Amino acid sequence: MKKAFLLSAAALMALASCSRKDMLPVQEEQDNSNVKYSEIVFSIAENATTKATSVSDAAIGTAAGDIQILVFSGNNLIAYGKNGSSSNTISMKVRNGAAECYAVINAPDLSGIATKSQLLATRVALTDNTTSKMRMLGSTCKTISGNTSISIAVKRFLAKVEIDRIDAAMVSPAIKAQDLTINDITLLNVVGTTNFSFAGSSTPNNNIKKYGSSAADALTHDNVTAEIQTGGKVTPHTTPHYFYCCPSTATGENSTKLSIKATLGSTPYYYTVDVPQPKANTLYKITNLKITGPGTDDPNEIVSKSSISFTITVTDWATGFSKEVEY
Repeated sequence: MKKAFLLSAAALMALASCSRKDMLPVQEEQDNSNVKYSEIVFSIAENATTKATSVSDAAIGTAAGDIQILVFSGNNLIAYGKNGSSSNTISMKVRNGAAECYAVINAPDLSGIATKSQLLATRVALTDNTTSKMRMLGSTCKTISGNTSISIAVKRFLAKVEIDRIDAAMVSPAIKAQDLTINDITLLNVVGTTNFSFAGSSTPNNNIKKYGSSAADALTHDNVTAEIQTGGKVTPHTTPHYFYCCPSTATGENSTKLSIKATLGSTPYYYTVDVPQPKANTLYKITNLKITGPGTDDPNEIVSKSSISFTITVTDWATGFSKEVEY
């Protein structure tokens, strides 16, 4: 039997209602004895990358987190299934007719959900995710008729921000002679909640400094001790760092930002990069941030281009932005 439930990090599924073309009317049966059912099998591809580690995405393997399938006819639930322990297969009987099938990964028990609108209103918190276990959702529209397999692609609820390298590239000889040490890296103005519709918020959980809950520290903050310039000698910091947040629609002062705190000589400075309106399942990647001068004394203030340079790339997770930065 071929793999039926493909979890792909690169694929993005539209979670809106099925189109009229895909969602044909369900034939109402006058006699329940005439209602026909089909056996539907859902399974996971072995190489599907659906977990995220502090370094990179890892293969989900056969011991996936909880997988739940919810099937709706219109707004009403008509079937629910959950994988067994360490199983990558879900098999269930589904009534024939038009259906919208949702796959939910690593979520709490959803067996009490009765309608699609109830499912899409379900909240997801940043702290519901860990670096080794991300929550995900996907859907597809099908007309159920006869035993078959159904493929559903899922995406993560969170956005991912990555910085791969920090360089000292001071222009002034006097500044170049001073030691430069990276102290910490923090994702600022973090949105902490979304829902199963992947809705973004224009109001971050904090306006200054890091996300307000220490439970999210592993997702939004890294303590770093890296001396990258000593008496004019440069030693780039090449350890990648990864950060996560829920989707945001905020702009300006409330926009999501990645802030690097560093000490130049004996003075602390911030080098802050704007991450504009991060979207779910999208990676925003800074490949190389170059510090070329003193930063700011406010972590929420974007530093001038005379102090840093960088390049940002944005892709599906897969990637959201990648940029080289010079400060």
